[in-house]
Amino acid sequence: MFTLPLDILLIFTAISPVIGWVTPKYNRSKIGGVFSAIALSVSGIALYSLYKEVSVKGAIYVTGNSLIAGYLKVDMLSIFMVSIFLGLGLAATIYSMEYVENSSRSPIYYTLILSMISGMVGIVFSGDLFTLYVFWELMSISSYALVAFFREKCSHCIVRHAIYLNRLSGTPVRGNLQDRGTAQPPMREEHPVPELLLMQSDKSFN
Repeated sequence: MFTLPLDILLIFTAISPVIGWVTPKYNRSKIGGVFSAIALSVSGIALYSLYKEVSVKGAIYVTGNSLIAGYLKVDMLSIFMVSIFLGLGLAATIYSMEYVENSSRSPIYYTLILSMISGMVGIVFSGDLFTLYVFWELMSISSYALVAFFREKCSHCIVRHAIYLNRLSGTPVRGNLQDRGTAQPPMREEHPVPELLLMQSDKSFN
């Protein structure tokens, strides 16, 4: 569908809430944290295999024929950025296992972390505006919910300002997509070649 590291993150993100809710309540936070750490580690291993492929080819362009496939471009810079995202996400996941140990909503917390990192990875790998916009929205919504996770008053203020900034920064992308969707293709006029020119070109060849 997408690249292998991004596919792994999306699959683990979809499974994460199910794993969290079916595990015992007293052990839910640790299992969710370990599951998220495994997801980020497996994605990192897949990223290394992608790195070896990019080091040979220089850049990889990924296109798909399915309805949910996008256009992706993978090069050394994007792999470097994704490795930073995965490393920081893994450190944050391990550190927060004790921090959210007593929270009954820890499955949602780890799902939001994986969802936000998936959006960040998709933004770096995106090769067109539409794919960029989709993953930008995924990252934005996940980050809003993650900041306001503990329902503190200061968190809601931060989320409100973050929403304004993200809506403002995403406006050019949405406007460009709208212009591309409504723009009409330029009309190409047909200019017939005069017969005199054709006769002259035949004489020059002869």
